[in-house]
Parts: sequence; structure tokens; C-alpha cells
Amino acid sequence: MHREQMLEQKLEYLQGVIRDTQQASNEGWQAIIDEDRLLARIDALEEQIRIYHTKVKLILLCKNPNN
Repeated sequence: MHREQMLEQKLEYLQGVIRDTQQASNEGWQAIIDEDRLLARIDALEEQIRIYHTKVKLILLCKNPNN
């Protein structure tokens, strides 16, 4: 009987370890996905800045062609 209780406790412990590991894994993957999304958003915003910067330069050149 004592051996059976020990095995049950060990099984419960291992199930808890597996559950915690799965949760940590899921959180890790979610962090990677979130980071990729943020990096993509940053790239898009940087590209918009480059486009606006080019447009401003062109507008200024059109207004004052001597520069």
C-alpha cells in the first residue's frame, strides 16, 4: 500500500512538471510570435518614415529648386 501511494505521488508530481513545462513552452512561443509581430510593425513604420522623408525632400525641392 505504501509503495502504491509513493507511485501515485510521483505520478502526480510528474504530471505537474509536464503541465508546467507545457505552459512555459506555450508562453515562450507566444513571446516569439509577439516579438515577430512587433518587429514587423517597426519595419513597416520605418518604411513609412523613409517614404515621408523622400516626399518632403521632393516637395522642398519643388518649392525651392535652387537648393
